Amino acid sequence: MGISEAETPVHQHALTLKADDLEILLVSFLEEILYCVETGREATDEIVFETIDTCSLNAALTCRPVLDIAKEIKAVTYHGLEIHQSGDSYETVIVFDV
Repeated sequence: MGISEAETPVHQHALTLKADDLEILLVSFLEEILYCVETGREATDEIVFETIDTCSLNAALTCRPVLDIAKEIKAVTYHGLEIHQSGDSYETVIVFDV
């Protein structure tokens, strides 16, 4: 999105999500971040996942006020969504509607 953030103030935002599967969880997570940008004019540059599995997550987001957005994202989509597990990590392909 090319977001410019203010240095301060910084605050923590707790996020808890549950979903039926990993794909829905990922899209829901990204929609929450997009919602923070669009409505609260806040962006996160640090996310600490306290717990995460294939159907739920708890995370702490460090948020800062948005100064400028170079490219708006309209929506997070399921189109072309792919999630692949590789050992202990995951790789994903996701499409955003811009």
